Amino acid sequence: MYYGYRCSGRGSAEVSDPRLGHMKREWFEGKDCLDIGCNTGQITLAIARHFNPQSIVGIDIDHKLVRIANKNLFRQQIPAVTPDGRAFPSSFTSMAPFSLLSSKIRSSRAASRVTSTPQPFPNNISFSQENYVPQSEPDVEAVDQQYDVILALSLTKWIHLNWGDAGLRRTFRKMFRQLRPGGRLLLEPQSFASYTKKKKLTPAIYQNYHTIEFQPSQFQAYLMSGEVGFTKHRFLGVPQHKAEGFRRPLHLYMKSKTSDYGSRGGGESSGKVGDQESVGGWRRRGRKE
Repeated sequence: MYYGYRCSGRGSAEVSDPRLGHMKREWFEGKDCLDIGCNTGQITLAIARHFNPQSIVGIDIDHKLVRIANKNLFRQQIPAVTPDGRAFPSSFTSMAPFSLLSSKIRSSRAASRVTSTPQPFPNNISFSQENYVPQSEPDVEAVDQQYDVILALSLTKWIHLNWGDAGLRRTFRKMFRQLRPGGRLLLEPQSFASYTKKKKLTPAIYQNYHTIEFQPSQFQAYLMSGEVGFTKHRFLGVPQHKAEGFRRPLHLYMKSKTSDYGSRGGGESSGKVGDQESVGGWRRRGRKE
């Protein structure tokens, strides 16, 4: 999995998440969105229902979490009562064949992709199992512009521990390249102090942990450097989750509306970071001489 079990309630298809209060409907409405490391799909579902995106895709490397996310989605498609007024069995999703539950929705989504007709919830959301982390520089360069919004919430630690500095840098560049001009990245990085508890999960993670030099405090400078290319940054605050360990800073990065196809730089070097100036709550990357 990309990250831990932040949303552990399996019986509810949607939970209250304080991060939603820091997001604006206008960022998502009518847009194509990607939620990387979606876990059981709770925040993906909330965005699809309340912010009316054209489409939102939730992906996670753990197929078990993706299956739970799909079950949470199908629970929201089952009416609370039957046509004759009786309560609908809550166990229906576990009794009925998964393919039977999903076939109608898959057909509707397919029709939407062909016609580009906006679809209301739940036809604007899907989940799939996928490893988003690019394994090489050619993998980054092969990416197309597909999304207007990318969410990477409580994700960076797990990519960092599993694929090291190089893997995380490649992932940041892939996110930038996959965004259309004017696109937004919502990033919620974990502190480096939180890595310690997980460093012994596997021998590979333990080895990666001891080679990390790219600190979370450096993410902003890197994302706004010439090697990646974001031109604006805004700190959205620290959502007040009930558990103190989940209170993490939430950042918004924007790609220029006149941006070229992909990142300005390339390769594994860190690059020189341009100066930044504060503009109305935003931080704008300055021009390098």
